[in-house]
Amino acid sequence: MKKFTKLAAVLMAMAMVIGLVGCSDGAAPAATEAPAATEAATEAAKESKTLTIVNGNDLDEFNPFTNQQTAYITFFAFNCYEPLFHLNENMEYEMDLATNVEQKDDTTIVITTRENVKFHNGQTFGPEDVVYTIQKTLDPAVSAWRITQYEIVDSIEATGANEVTIKLKNASPAFLDNLAYTPIVCKEDDPAQMAQKVNGTGAYKFVSWTPNDSINLEKFADYWDADKINFDALVIKPIPDASVAITNLETGAVDLYNSITVEAADTIESKAGLKVISAKASNTVDLFEIGRHNFEPFSDPEVLRAMFLALDRQTINDSVYGGKGKPTTSMYPSATKYHIDSDNEGYDIEKAKEVLAATPYKDGFEFDLEVLAGYSAAEQEAIIWQADLAKLGIKMNVKVEEMSVWLDAYLNRTYQMIWNSYGMVGSDPATFNSIIISQLFDYQAKDIPELEDLVAAGASTSDDAVRKEAYEKIQKIVAEYRPVCPFVEAPLLYGATESLTGLEINGMGHMFLKNVDK
Repeated sequence: MKKFTKLAAVLMAMAMVIGLVGCSDGAAPAATEAPAATEAATEAAKESKTLTIVNGNDLDEFNPFTNQQTAYITFFAFNCYEPLFHLNENMEYEMDLATNVEQKDDTTIVITTRENVKFHNGQTFGPEDVVYTIQKTLDPAVSAWRITQYEIVDSIEATGANEVTIKLKNASPAFLDNLAYTPIVCKEDDPAQMAQKVNGTGAYKFVSWTPNDSINLEKFADYWDADKINFDALVIKPIPDASVAITNLETGAVDLYNSITVEAADTIESKAGLKVISAKASNTVDLFEIGRHNFEPFSDPEVLRAMFLALDRQTINDSVYGGKGKPTTSMYPSATKYHIDSDNEGYDIEKAKEVLAATPYKDGFEFDLEVLAGYSAAEQEAIIWQADLAKLGIKMNVKVEEMSVWLDAYLNRTYQMIWNSYGMVGSDPATFNSIIISQLFDYQAKDIPELEDLVAAGASTSDDAVRKEAYEKIQKIVAEYRPVCPFVEAPLLYGATESLTGLEINGMGHMFLKNVDK
């Protein structure tokens, strides 16, 4: 368990670093400036019907098994490769390389694969490619970052000309979410060559990569849904400087600016001919994890109740995210299954004072909140809460720490309180529980009644009524004892030219370009 705990936490922390400031993807630094396009270049791009996307940094390789860069996962993998199905902007499953998915029983999934689909190299897609993809994901030699998500697979085989049957070791309703963001590769391709050899079934076919300059793709003429593709070419430009990227948007040199900050969004909204696109849902929840086992006052639920009565979620959303996020009281995002508002007391300083006065800590106390360096939103959130806690006589020391220090405290659970931001994968709360809640059973959640049993119950059955009851109880219990306390769903924002239409983005920031036009 501890090995998995550390692996999960490291992956989560790396995902946080990769997504830093919304525009940084962990690749080798690109040039700090990119010139705006000339009028002639702009007109040429329009005539050729080219879609140009700005990303903060370059991609560094193209292997779908190993590349964990945010930009690769969120838009390259879903438009050059494809999964069997994906979660759309409404967080509902939509078919891609599958035409039907049937959960036969708790441990059996039967998938009907789409006919008349080709890979970019001309190979015909079939169920054997699905089998190959999952088998390679489970092969330690491939070093697939999704390997832990597929260890539950007992067997997978092609059981018909267009059918795949997956047997799981035990029930796992959240497993479908894993399939929804796994690119399917060709059974003829060697994973060792995939860093540079790109061969998917997606709407756009890889053409070339000039490091720190551009990634060039073209419309795949034999794409199974080719009539929906509106562009002849797709160009991805790395531009780290937000002001330069916005200038390129203004001139029409680029059409879409991937994953922007609130500050960039405010600038874009002030420009004629530009707009900000916000995803309908966001699975990224900012939260505090509380060391109830490390700091005596935090073992008292009434102390924590008083503290969080002094947490002004609406002001945090308005001040930090410009009102573009969403205040929340549940660690399960509002667009996912079984979400409820689990704490309805709201922000009330006077009530907070009354609640704290009835505890042994009525005169207040001092504690440390550990925040990851480089996250300006986290620091702003902490400062807003710090001011309100001071009204209760509680002094919060905001300790801004480099990754190594923050991660050591996080992995070893030595913190009094720590800031975190988690983008829950998929639509099922079992994923959040496995990465966050289950890892706390030996620590701040070890004395919380029923929690471990409820987590196990929700993850081990496909009975919707049983799961609904379990997850609603979990949210209420967590709101009472607060091993973690969520407070805002951070927005997913994108800059675009006014004429751009048809962009689809789901709650994880996965971007689908097939229907985009301008």
